[in-house]
Amino acid sequence: MMIDVERYTPSFDEGSREVLVALFDFAACERPDGSRYGIASGKQCRKGREVDIENASWEYLTKGNYGSVEIDRKQGLIRKTNIEGRDFGEHEAKLQKLMGDAGFSPKLHRASKDEIVMDLAPGKTIWKDYRPGEGEKGVRFNEKQANNAAKAVLFLHRKGFSHGDMHSLQWMVEGDKPMLLDFGLAKRAADDPRKAMQDWTKGAAFLNLNAIGGSAGEKIRDFVQRYKEAGPATTPIKQRVPRETKVAREYLAWIDSL
Repeated sequence: MMIDVERYTPSFDEGSREVLVALFDFAACERPDGSRYGIASGKQCRKGREVDIENASWEYLTKGNYGSVEIDRKQGLIRKTNIEGRDFGEHEAKLQKLMGDAGFSPKLHRASKDEIVMDLAPGKTIWKDYRPGEGEKGVRFNEKQANNAAKAVLFLHRKGFSHGDMHSLQWMVEGDKPMLLDFGLAKRAADDPRKAMQDWTKGAAFLNLNAIGGSAGEKIRDFVQRYKEAGPATTPIKQRVPRETKVAREYLAWIDSL
């Protein structure tokens, strides 16, 4: 499985300096300063997208454990703010930029100890889009969504991090393109390899692991099964943790070999 970004320059309107970036089945537009914003494959790059954070018109959207979420609908921006005395996740801003630049998450525009400003992810959560009112039960990606989501998770793990809070409301979907959200609980995978495996096991139902194709899909399903067998609920924790850790380390070694 290829993880690298393949760049190419398609035909575009005379005078445009934006370059289309192909990333698996996704696409993104690159601005002259090197920053990117995501688009669906086959669509055209917008010309002259400018973000004016200083004069943004923020509206309250919702409340989180860390603070509040606000939206600027006109510019298509989201801002997360902190409750006084609280901090964002240790790796949150870094991973928002990393995943955003790769096209797997909304693009990061600004981050400080007080706020994180990013693009508004297109689409809806799979919970709202596909099975409203049913919670996690029965919610899952279709085949194309599952394969594209798997690429995002593999990319994150290959960069050495686990998400740490995998559930269906952490994904926004437009068409077949899922975008992963919220890295506030992300950890370095090497510090606790089990967290990376738990990204798969906790999200197994909606990530639709059986739909992930190729040898990568087979390996992921094999590791998930072995991880579950290593730590059934009846196993004493002193025995379970070393067994789960062994499988998780083998998984991370496989990721590094891709």
